[in-house]
Amino acid sequence: WLELKVGAASRLLTPIRQDIAASVVVIEKKALLNKTLGQIADFAVMRGMAATRPVADMAMPSILTLFDKDAAPPAELTDFDRGLLKGLYQSPPHALASQQVANMARTIQQEAATE
Repeated sequence: WLELKVGAASRLLTPIRQDIAASVVVIEKKALLNKTLGQIADFAVMRGMAATRPVADMAMPSILTLFDKDAAPPAELTDFDRGLLKGLYQSPPHALASQQVANMARTIQQEAATE
């Protein structure tokens, strides 16, 4: 007797999900000058756990600007960063991209409001 287990049988959820099994962030040694261990760890979390990419002229303050030449880097994760991570990981694993983006945007606003 075989039993079929369906994780998400819905038109609102995608049957495919993406999981991060491992992540590596490589940073040049000379880029580490004048950066704290906390800043580097926070940057690595954002790049590795959220699979982010560099954004030119980022409008929101973010640890992702840590290595930008013209930016004043924050001392730690910003409200934007925390909201993005919380929103991403609070989303159901089979949520559509649009649902994840909406959840992240809502959580970023909540993080900014709590400050």
